[in-house]
Amino acid sequence: RRARTRTPRTARADAAAAVRDLAKTQLNGADGPRVFTVPAVPVAGAPVRVFADVERADALRSASERTLVGGYNQWKIGSFEKAMERVEGTSWVYVDVDVDERAYEMSFVFRGDGQAYEKDEGQDFVAAVDFGPTPEEFVEILKVVAMEDAARADANAIVDAEMAFARDGVAGVGATFEKYGRLICKTSTGDAGVAGSTERVFWNKALNPIGGDDAEKLIMHVGFNGWMRGVEEKLTLVRATGETRDENNDWWVADVPIRPSASVLDFVISDEDEMAWDNNENA
Repeated sequence: RRARTRTPRTARADAAAAVRDLAKTQLNGADGPRVFTVPAVPVAGAPVRVFADVERADALRSASERTLVGGYNQWKIGSFEKAMERVEGTSWVYVDVDVDERAYEMSFVFRGDGQAYEKDEGQDFVAAVDFGPTPEEFVEILKVVAMEDAARADANAIVDAEMAFARDGVAGVGATFEKYGRLICKTSTGDAGVAGSTERVFWNKALNPIGGDDAEKLIMHVGFNGWMRGVEEKLTLVRATGETRDENNDWWVADVPIRPSASVLDFVISDEDEMAWDNNENA
């Protein structure tokens, strides 16, 4: 952040003194500023009160409504429109604005009726803002925001796709799977797993060369909903106890945490070294 020689408290004190001096100037009939703020230098993340003298503003003098239109950092963030109020017994109007904490400058114009705007000799009014980021730091903030927005958009797209998959993509998917006349996978209950729970899943290695006959463990690569988020977990498969073992049955088992948003469990099997795979022929 930029080095500052004033604290917010002293900045406000200086602003109050400036307002008192301005009031004296106005009472003395001198040609003081027609627009000013309190504090004189707005502070990032704090309120500021903006004043304008309608008698010295062509677009505001006879307007039925006066509006402050503003934004921050060359109008890149925090655009706002706020109706202004009359200071009773004077030609001044004012409005309070909460300054964006990311601001290093504040730009604004005044709008009267219709599209009549009061500017600073044809340009926007611009006020430097204290205690905010530097312009260079703000660029980095924008980069972070852009990355967060992109990540949020990607996440929303996945959620939308998963909702569509839950609606349209589960037809024909059951709690068991058969191939080549053998049962290949099943759950411990024979029923579909429950989203948000842990399901014991069995896989039949019979007549499958993965890992060899003396394998002690295999790897289950787990995803959900048509692999929308890729492989989400790798789990160890071990040979199941209490299951029939013969030419058509060699059951291995793993406890699989089911993601709460899951409609379908996807998995492929590999050996421990991930050199040999069974992905159901890319089905």
